[in-house]
Formats: sequence, C-alpha cells, structure tokens
Amino acid sequence: MIKELLLALASGEYVSKPELAVKLGKPLALVDAALDELVRLGFVERDDGPADCELPCGGCPYASMCNRVSLSTLAITAKGWQALSQ
Repeated sequence: MIKELLLALASGEYVSKPELAVKLGKPLALVDAALDELVRLGFVERDDGPADCELPCGGCPYASMCNRVSLSTLAITAKGWQALSQ
C-alpha cells in the first residue's frame, strides 16, 4: 500500500486524504497512518505552510480559505522518487 500511496501522490493532482482513501479503497485511518509513515521514512515531506502568508490576497489559489482552514501539503522527496523508480 505504501508504494500505491506514493504513486497516487506522484500523479501531481491535488487530492485530499479522504479522496486518497476512496481512490485506494482503504480506510481513511489507514491512509493517514501510511502518510505519517512515509513522512517518518523520509519519502515524503509535510509542509504546513507559513503561519503568516505574505502573498497578496487573491494571488493565491487558497485565498478563499485563508485564515480559515489549516492546509498541509505533502511533497515527495528525492528518496521517495528513488523508491518509485525501483
């Protein structure tokens, strides 16, 4: 499942954890735990964004959610891309 999850992240689409769970046919709690494991193993980096955004409002795709919803993104690391290429 770890490799499936990495492949889903590598697709380049913005997708939520619930959408990943549906896409993979797994419970949300399992997907959440697997994402934490990918971070722990160094295959994925989590970015919780800046506490204070300095971008002008309207210039960001998340402007409608600014200061309302905490947004955390994940990015595949070099180690993660290497694991996918094997």
